[in-house]
Amino acid sequence: MTTVLQIGSGDLRGKTPHVKNLNVSFTDPQPVPTVITGEADSNAECAVITAPLGGDVTAAEVVKKIYDQYAHLLVVAQPELIDIGAVLSTGAEYIPLVPDLNTNRLLATRFSFITDAGSDIDLTASWRTSMSWLSYLFQTVPRSDLSFREILSLTLTTTIGQLGYPYGYGTKLLNDATELRATVGGHDDLRATDSIPLADSYSQQVIERGDAVAVADVAGNDRFADSYETRELGVESFVAAPIIHDSDPIGTICLVDTTPRRPDIMPRHTTPVETVAHWLGSVYTRLQIEDDLQRQVSRLEDFSQIVSHDLQNPLSVVQGRLRILHDELGIDNQHLDYARESADRMEEIIEHTLTFARKGSKVSERDDVAIPGLIDDCTSVIDTDAAEIVTIDRFSVHGDRARLTHIFENLFRNAIEHTDATPDDPVTIRIGLNNVMPTTTRGTPTGSFSFYVEDDGPGIPPEQRETVFEVGETRRSNGTGFGLAIVNEIAEAHGWEIDIRESFAGGARFEFTNVT
Repeated sequence: MTTVLQIGSGDLRGKTPHVKNLNVSFTDPQPVPTVITGEADSNAECAVITAPLGGDVTAAEVVKKIYDQYAHLLVVAQPELIDIGAVLSTGAEYIPLVPDLNTNRLLATRFSFITDAGSDIDLTASWRTSMSWLSYLFQTVPRSDLSFREILSLTLTTTIGQLGYPYGYGTKLLNDATELRATVGGHDDLRATDSIPLADSYSQQVIERGDAVAVADVAGNDRFADSYETRELGVESFVAAPIIHDSDPIGTICLVDTTPRRPDIMPRHTTPVETVAHWLGSVYTRLQIEDDLQRQVSRLEDFSQIVSHDLQNPLSVVQGRLRILHDELGIDNQHLDYARESADRMEEIIEHTLTFARKGSKVSERDDVAIPGLIDDCTSVIDTDAAEIVTIDRFSVHGDRARLTHIFENLFRNAIEHTDATPDDPVTIRIGLNNVMPTTTRGTPTGSFSFYVEDDGPGIPPEQRETVFEVGETRRSNGTGFGLAIVNEIAEAHGWEIDIRESFAGGARFEFTNVT
């Protein structure tokens, strides 16, 4: 029985059902300090580090500390969670966890080599060689600005070169056809604009099967002997796998040869090709998300322009004429008061809408912001005569000062308006750190921490705490429904989380966590 020591919070036992057929035993996941100090199982032949590890330690740093203790040292993680180059430079092996590759044959294959390491060293060396080009793809592509078609072409070029196939192509499913989106190898009859009837293609069989297909001699296989690729392209052997997006196949990658191949070689190609195909699916998903976000940003920018110019300018004219009627012509009646209030209300809605549209993007540049000074800035901008603001702790946060002012301004305004506070009967608002012992020297904590803003007003009922951050949600008849939505958007842009609780005085308590 080969013992595999697991390091980190991940547990591979649920991700590798194929390993159940091997003579491998996994330990429970061990924290990094336990392993580094030598308290972990020293009888393990193999150590597997699963990322992320938590804290500031990296997978490469852990490898360096324990490199000499284990015969096999593997790092298993999604490509975007680690620095692949740093891991490979330590001499450890990297194995990607690819979304939707539920059986993870890649891991099972590697562990099978470990169990036979004494008699199958050549296989292990071959594995290292094959993994190097996969690692190259996983490391290089996420840092590029290539389109999916370009990524598909690069991946096919690398894959046919490593596995020894003269030609390769990637397809996209379009109703009852499969369209060639990328072709490599220079086959005279393979063009990226071609379309093949799905029922007449290799893709149909691959999609129906749901995983990789490898055929050493097409002529001897009834399912593929009369397919389009066999008849029109002269294909005599191939390996193909589906590209998965959102649990559904969206296309395939296929490596083909115009001569038959050795049957005993083909099974070795299914695992890397299937891994590459599923990884392409995760890349496609990431690019789709980025495209969707970019479209949303563009729509918000267009919306902001409309609100800023097409609404603010006419409103300014209306407010100016109302002032003339009142100040210069001396007209003052109930109808004019209603008109002024409505215009001011429109101005408030426009300002909140613009703030919401412009402040939600992720914060890229941050500074140390002292909260007491920030609060002073806020109280000079909004009317806080009906509030008693008490700073319990003097601390700083790392963020965008301009955006952070909107968090406190909206929370202060929310507390004042929802308590119907007046200067004679003010609402008390307290700001402080969470989970700290009372002391006269409390200050900015190190690392991630939490702070709160609470009041002694009527509070927010538990059943409404999930919806108060939604745009348009308000408990006042004249509320805009933007205040807390803006608070939430800016907090998320900083990577913070918000939880609403009841304060000690029965009011609303907003707790911000994951703050730096």
